[in-house]
Formats: sequence, structure tokens, C-alpha cells
Amino acid sequence: MNLKGNYHVCKSSAGSGKTFTLAKFYLSLILKNPSQDYFRHILAITFTVKAAAEMKNRIIHYLSGFASKGRLSPDHLLMLDLISKELELKSTHIQNRSRLILNAILHDYSSLSIFTIDKFVHKLVRSFASELHLNPDFEVEIDSKQLVERVVSETLNKVGVENDITELILRYTKEQLDSDKYWDVTSSLESIAAELNGEEFHIHARELDNLSPSGIFTIQDELRKTNTEISDIAQKLGGKAMNLIKGKGLISKDLAYGARGVFDFFQAAENEELIKLIDPNSNVLKAIDEDKWQSGTKSPLVLDIKDELLNILLKIIDHKPQFRQAIFNQRLIPQLYRTGLINEFQNLFTSIKEDENQQLLSDFYRVLSDKFSNDQTPFIFERLGNKYNHILIDEFQDTSQLQWINLLPLLENSIAEGHASLVVGDAKQSIYRFRGSEPSQFINQPVNNRSTDQLLSAEFNLSVLNSNYRSAGTIVQFNNRFFSELSNTFLEKSEQEFYADVSQTAEKDLDGFVSIVAIEKEEDITIQELLFEPISRQIQDLLKKGALPGEICLLFRKNTDASYFAGRLLQLGFPVTSDESLLLDHNPGVQLLISTIKAMSNPFDSFYLQLWLSRLSRVVKLNLNYHEIAIWLKTEKASFHQLTSKLNLKLNESTFNQNSFRVIWELIKCFGLNKEDVFIKCLLDFSLLYDENAAYLKTSFIEHWDKQSQKLSIENTAGNSIQIMTIHKSKGLEFPHVLVYLPEFQQRKTTKNLAWIDDTGIESMSKTPVEVPSLKGTNYESVLDEEKAKTSVDLINTLYVALTRAKQTLNVYTTTKDGEIIPVPLRFVQNWEEWNEKSSSLILK
Repeated sequence: MNLKGNYHVCKSSAGSGKTFTLAKFYLSLILKNPSQDYFRHILAITFTVKAAAEMKNRIIHYLSGFASKGRLSPDHLLMLDLISKELELKSTHIQNRSRLILNAILHDYSSLSIFTIDKFVHKLVRSFASELHLNPDFEVEIDSKQLVERVVSETLNKVGVENDITELILRYTKEQLDSDKYWDVTSSLESIAAELNGEEFHIHARELDNLSPSGIFTIQDELRKTNTEISDIAQKLGGKAMNLIKGKGLISKDLAYGARGVFDFFQAAENEELIKLIDPNSNVLKAIDEDKWQSGTKSPLVLDIKDELLNILLKIIDHKPQFRQAIFNQRLIPQLYRTGLINEFQNLFTSIKEDENQQLLSDFYRVLSDKFSNDQTPFIFERLGNKYNHILIDEFQDTSQLQWINLLPLLENSIAEGHASLVVGDAKQSIYRFRGSEPSQFINQPVNNRSTDQLLSAEFNLSVLNSNYRSAGTIVQFNNRFFSELSNTFLEKSEQEFYADVSQTAEKDLDGFVSIVAIEKEEDITIQELLFEPISRQIQDLLKKGALPGEICLLFRKNTDASYFAGRLLQLGFPVTSDESLLLDHNPGVQLLISTIKAMSNPFDSFYLQLWLSRLSRVVKLNLNYHEIAIWLKTEKASFHQLTSKLNLKLNESTFNQNSFRVIWELIKCFGLNKEDVFIKCLLDFSLLYDENAAYLKTSFIEHWDKQSQKLSIENTAGNSIQIMTIHKSKGLEFPHVLVYLPEFQQRKTTKNLAWIDDTGIESMSKTPVEVPSLKGTNYESVLDEEKAKTSVDLINTLYVALTRAKQTLNVYTTTKDGEIIPVPLRFVQNWEEWNEKSSSLILK
């Protein structure tokens, strides 16, 4: 690494030795300083407990190796040689210094400041509790779910007591029901309350107008009035045009392009269909650009009125901004109930946390960003007890906006005092934007839109690690080619910078193998069943060739898919290890059984019935069309009994009032589920245990299940086991053999559902959160386009993480329909010369 400039930014692609680079930088700092306890002046920030532990272990590992008098391993020799050349120090000097430093660390291990960012910020908040007006003995609540549930519960308790809150929630519920949306009021309110704990809310909250429920009602009335005025403009202009056309006795086929031209456009204006007016089609524009008004009938009457029609057409088009604003207003009106609840929820959050003396982990970033500025950095260090000269930040692409705001003053202070600091990251591996990470902060370095940009720019030192020490050459070359082509064709130009440094050089001397296998989708078989056979066969082949089970990893996007494969492989006798995929709650069969009990307990609740029908259709083959049944259920407001009768399901309802074990046993038989399935067995054991202790538990079976479900999993004691995990969990890991399950890999919705509009065009409300999809066709559509572009990056980044975990073999499994790969991001490989049309596969060796 080039050491000119003190602000070091390192772009580290997958497998390029990021941890090695961080360790070398850290070791160089402590080895060149004459003080043996200089490690106390270095702060290293990571994002996971595992990464922090790994970095600590690496530092101790290298120092221990250097300090030993025995023969050094190749790893130690490589690091020693690199540090020796960089610092221009003799190896013997480094080894002697290592003994002293290692001894100092072991005697003062607590001062080895390698923390997760959460732990570091927690430590800061503890240190400044009095300045932040917090009780020094506050408790930290990591999971905000319980707090959110309590806030919503206390809000609902005010219904019927406080008029404004009652009216707001009643109107909100009615709007949800009228628009056929998800209408479980409690869950909807909880999702709104949860948004208030997000960073984006905090960043925008200062400029948010504090609106009471009555204020929201006033704004809604104003918007309706404005929309009526705008719609009247369209109606009058459209009506005037249609009267001209009809007055001449003309019909649609007399005008150019018939019903697909100006006739339809004017008719839409008359009918106040604003969405059709904001983007006139090419046929309409030809009337303006090419003076094309007559159709094949060549009626001269059209020419008599074309100038008047043109004048009306231009006026309608001139009003497009107003029409777009009206569309925005119309979609905003029902969303304003969310804004109306913000004050109420915020006050309850504050009150409950004060009463319980609790703080959420997410609160820490907010209070620090509000309280401290850059010129207070020395004061922060003084209170911490350590004067950090150097700041090292790992996985920089995962920092959120608030996290970066809190870390930046420390980094700037370090650089301003002439000390070196380092940030390491890879924008291609940013897959947590849904949690608030903002990878553009890494891409845009050293610019941070702060007064200190000049300092960072002057000291900026960029290095790119473009060697791959993980994967075989075949895998590296495949990924170079695959992601270079994919990023150029799938991403917007503004986002292609994320993959500008994708190409790597392979350093591992390994025989590699890459395959993409696409299987034709079938109507009568689930995708899981379809792909299980080739995947299980590939696992068997790997084991026969000498691979150990622990060297094999299966990657999935969804926990439900991971759970299905884990269960099936366990049934076949394969040893399997997984965190989430072995949870009972992620198994489709278990989900169906639990959903059935909930539907039985709520026989007229359409939410539980629709959820049950959806889960039934995934597990049990229905003779009737699922979508038709779903529409029938919604239209007829049918009960659970009517629904099961229509499906010809013979449920023995006499067993519904028996103990939970008996109910589940009867349902297993009714649905034809496999009693030997390990997940089903575990659920039966859970129900039996509940029945034995029901008198003491004093809760219903479902209440007990909801509390315990995220802790219940299949136990697997095999040490050397096949790894099954989601792609997100695999980040930072590597395995000799990786199988990736990608039957459907597309962008169906945006990563973020809410966006903040800074200029609403509404006088009494300058800013508000809105649902991103609702921005289509409005004056704020650019916000939707930007989020779509970022979501495309999120999708490709997920794929990048999945395809860069393998060392030796990489097997990708997907599906085709009519010979074409279903996932669009994978489809272009069918154009590669290596693609075998006959076998629908690609193999690289």
C-alpha cells in the first residue's frame, strides 16, 4: 500500500485479502512506534462481532508468530517481509518489538480497541450520559419490536377516549378497507411506528411540521379541493374538444390513429383521467410535430377544427405539472394518516423509554449526531480515556448516514493531527441498504459535503486490491466476465461506477469449475421439488469425489427455501448445519399448520383466511385455481368453514376444541403431510410439551408459539456438516464448494418503501414521508427512478456476494420457461458461446 497521504481508502473486492490488509496496517502502526503500548491509541471499527473477534485474533496471531523463536509459517513470513520492507526495519528488530508489544497487550487486553460500531457508540453514550440527559444506569434494548408493540397498544387504548386519535385511526382503518389493502390495524400501525426508529426519520424529523390529527384532516380537505379544481381544468378542456368533434359529426376513426390518438386523449381529459394526460403517446405528439390529424377516411371536417383542437391539446399539455401534482395529492391523502400519527408515537416512545430507563441501540447514533460536532472531538477522546491517533474502519460500504456522521469527526481529527487512518470496503458487497447502509458514501470518497472536504482530499490516498487469493482462476475469470457484462447491461450509467473495479487477477493455483444449470419450469411441480433432485445429486457427486460435508455450502435468497432443502437433506441422511433454515417457523409445512390454527381461531377474519389459503396453495396441490378462490373469498366474505367446503377439504372440526397435539395431528393427516418430516416431528413435540404445561403457562397455544417460534429449531449435532444459509449470511465467508439456488431472481419492488419529499407543493406541510411506488406519474417520479436504480445495484450486489464465496467449484441452479432463463439478470449468459442449448447449461473448467 502506498503510504503517501494520511487518509487511506482501500477498495477491496471479494477474496482480495481485506483482513490481511487491515492487519498489516495495524501492525505497521504499532511496530514503527517506539512505545510498546501504542496499540492504546488505535481504534478499529468493524460491523459484526465475528469480524471484531477475527481482527483481534489476527493481530495476536501475527504478533505471536513474530515473537516466537521457532520457525515461522509461510503466512507469518509473508507478513513479516512486507512490514519489514514497508517500514525499512530489520526482521530481528520487528521480532523483538513484537515480544514487547504482545506482552503489553496481554497485560492490558481491555485497551485493545477493536470494537463493533454498535459497541463503540454504546461506550460513547455511556461516557456522556449526563451531557445527553440520560440516567447513567440506563438499559440497552437491542430489539425495538417490544417497544413498538407497546407504543401501538397504548395508542389503540386511546380510541374512544381521545377524539382526535379516535377519528384519525377510524379514518385510517376505513381507508385501508376501502382500498382493499392489508387491514390488520395493529400490524399496520406497528409498521408505521417502526419507521420512526429508522435513521431516515431522524435525519428528516427536524424539518417535519408537527401536525395534529385535526391538522392532517385540514390538509386532506385542502388537497381534495385543489384536485377538484385541477380536474375541472382537464374536464373543461377535454369537453370542449369532444364537443367540437361531435359537433362536426365525427367519430374516433375519422381522426388520426383512431382510439389510440388524440380522440382518446381528449376523451381521457373529459373523463378526468389525469394519469393518461401526463405522458401523451407518440400518436398524440404527431398531431403537434407532424400536423397529422386526419385518418384514412380523409374527412375534410377534421381540417375545419384542427387548429382549435391543436390549441386545446397544447393547453392540456401545458397543464401537465398540475396534473402530476394532483396525482401526487390523490395518492398522498391516505398516506397522511401516517404523518398524523408521528407526533403521538414519538411522544409515547419518549415517555416509555424514560419510564423504563431504556434506550434503543438505534438511539445512540441519533443523540451523538445531535450533541457533538467536529470541534468537540478532543473532548470525546478525553472522556473515553484513550487518545486515538488512528481510526481504522472495516466494511465501510455498510455504514449508514448517521454512523458516518458520528465517525467522521474522529477520522478528521486524526488526519488533521498528521496521523494515518484507513477505511476499507467494497461497494459491490453492499447488501444491507434495507437496514440503512449507504454505499454511495464509499463511492464518493473523499467528498463528504463538509467543510473538511479539502483536508480529506489533500490527504486522500486510494488503493485498489485487484488480486484474488480465494478462488480458482476459472471462478475468478467467470466472475470478471459475468459482472462486467451484467453491470454494463443491467445498471443505469449513473450506477455502473460500483463495478468499475470488478476485474481481478487469480492468485490461487487451483483447478476450478463453474456451472449454470437451468431446468424447464413445470406446471405440476414446485420449483423447490424441481431443483432439489439436481442439487442433491451434485452434493452426492462432490462427496464421492472426496469433498467433506463441511466444505459444501448451499446459498438461498429466502429462508423458506433454505428450510425446505435443509429438511429434505436431513431426511436423506445428510448432515446439515444452518442458523435460520432449521427454524421451525421457516418450514412451509409448519407454517401451514400454524396458519390453519390461527384461521380456525379467527374464522371470519379475511387476513388470516387469505394467509392460510396462500400457505395451503404452496404445500398442498389444489384442484381449484388459487387466484379465483382468493377473489371469491374476498368478494363473498366467506368464513373458514365455507372456504374449506369450497376446497373439498374434510377437516374434522370436532377435534378443533381438543388439545393442541391432537389438533395438529389431525391437520397433518388432512393435508397429507409427511409425519416423518423432522420439522413436523419437532412441532408435535412442542405441542405435546405445551399441553403438559398449559395450566402453568396461562397462555393459548398460538400465543406461546408466537413467543417461542424464533427460538425453535431442528437440532443437528453433526460437526462436519453441509452449510445451508441465506446469501446475506454468507457475506465474508468462503467455502471450497458452493451451490447457489436462484430459480427466480428479479427486481419486483424497491428496496426502500418510503421516501421523504422535501418540497411537497403544500403550503402547510413542507415535508412528508411517502410510499415510493406512489410517486410514479407525479412531479417526484425522479425519486422513484433513483430508488429503482439503487435497487438494481442491491440486486446485483446480492448476486456478487453469492458468486464470490467459492474456492474450487461454483454451481448455480435456475429455471427456464420456453427455453429462456427466467431470472433476467442471468439471461444474458445464453448468448455466451459456451452455453449448451441442448442441455440448458454452461460449464467452465
